Amino acid sequence: MQAPVFGDAELVLITWLRDHLGGQVEHVCSELPGPDEYAGLLPIVHVTRLPSPPMANPYALDRARMAVTVHVPSQAAGDPGRPGATALASTVGAAVQTMRGRTVDGITVSTVRDQTGPEIQGSDNEDVVTAGFTCVLLLRPQT
Repeated sequence: MQAPVFGDAELVLITWLRDHLGGQVEHVCSELPGPDEYAGLLPIVHVTRLPSPPMANPYALDRARMAVTVHVPSQAAGDPGRPGATALASTVGAAVQTMRGRTVDGITVSTVRDQTGPEIQGSDNEDVVTAGFTCVLLLRPQT
């Protein structure tokens, strides 16, 4: 039996969010932009795959544990700050929930599970507020 070919979970989530966040966020990425570009691209949605425990049946599903962090300008910069970061993280979380049962570039998202709700996260940059959540995507491999 040939091993299944699983899709890139980060790419699946990034593609979905770019298509479903409308004009709310222009930059959805798996790698943050450099310091010269960062401020001009805010708000940013940053997607990272976390280490995931193995599945009981790895030939059927990929259990992709994901961290999603939004970066918005702080209130000190005259922008929405903390309330804006929490609201955007909630909006992104709602968009992630709509992935259930959908196919993105040949990869089917069979289940979406929340692990943590949107919460403010620390940032070394006082001009930026970050908020994020984690979720699990159960992905069916390409056939």
